[in-house]
Amino acid sequence: MPKGKKHRASKKGTSAPDKKEVVENGDHLPADSPPPDDEYQSSESSVVEAEEDYFSKTAELSELIDQLSEKSSKTRLLALTKLNKALTRHYWGEFLASNVETLTDLLARGVRKSGNAERDQLLQLAMLLSAQLGETAQSLITTLKPILLTLARDPAVSVGDRAACLSAVGLCAYLSDGDMIELALLVEELQSFFIHRDELAQLCCAALSRWALILSICQNVSAISLTKRLTPVFLCLLDSKSLYVKIAAGQATALLFDLLPEDCEVVDEEWGRLVDKLEGLASENSRHIVKKERNQQRVSFRDLHNAVQTGSVLEQKISIDHEKVHLNSW
Repeated sequence: MPKGKKHRASKKGTSAPDKKEVVENGDHLPADSPPPDDEYQSSESSVVEAEEDYFSKTAELSELIDQLSEKSSKTRLLALTKLNKALTRHYWGEFLASNVETLTDLLARGVRKSGNAERDQLLQLAMLLSAQLGETAQSLITTLKPILLTLARDPAVSVGDRAACLSAVGLCAYLSDGDMIELALLVEELQSFFIHRDELAQLCCAALSRWALILSICQNVSAISLTKRLTPVFLCLLDSKSLYVKIAAGQATALLFDLLPEDCEVVDEEWGRLVDKLEGLASENSRHIVKKERNQQRVSFRDLHNAVQTGSVLEQKISIDHEKVHLNSW
């Protein structure tokens, strides 16, 4: 009998799959088996790269923050511009929270001394910090509020800068969602800027806008009391030469009406005059007003008059990527 190697017979269709085939075809892997080595290494590499990128960028942000203390105004302004751009593009809440005391101190010192361009960037930084930090930014607004209100009252400061200070303090307070008593006090503070003077129109407009924003979340303020007290003030402001002051005053009126209790009926001679004034502005045809402004005034006050007269509100939808915000009240 010839010698030879024995060959184990294999049944048809039961041959063991090739190792490469097993790896490529996931059906052959148990459910609890670890991922293949190359996939695991790729995932681990991505995590490392992400961490390195984060530390690299936070190091850059730290350097920019350090440059805010430089003596050169050009260096500070350039650093502020870059820092604001970075905060506009990405969320850095954890990093900023660990540096909030340093940033608060830099802002407090900077807004007092800086010129127009740098102060504008500093105020933008304050608002971006409030947006990124939320409730964590309460210490920021506590420090900045008295400084910004003092600047807003200073006649030596330009009207534009004074208005920017009011816009910043109002938005920071709104975003930080602070104590209701403090918010009510800020509402009172902002009312002191409701001044009917043409040269202060920008300041008045900023005050009206931020007053309405804060009032919309301030639950311990009586809308009835405010309506009685501010109706004559709004009547005066609606006679302003500035279209933006008139629109801001009209929007504030509509907000007050929206905040009144449902069973509350405003029966008052001055309130009646205010509603008539809104109706008149919605149909004004004076040739002393530029056509573009006249049309804008009509459209705006038509909605405002309907809101106060009938309680109807123009609903709006704002889409941001896949998210939608539905606005159905003032």
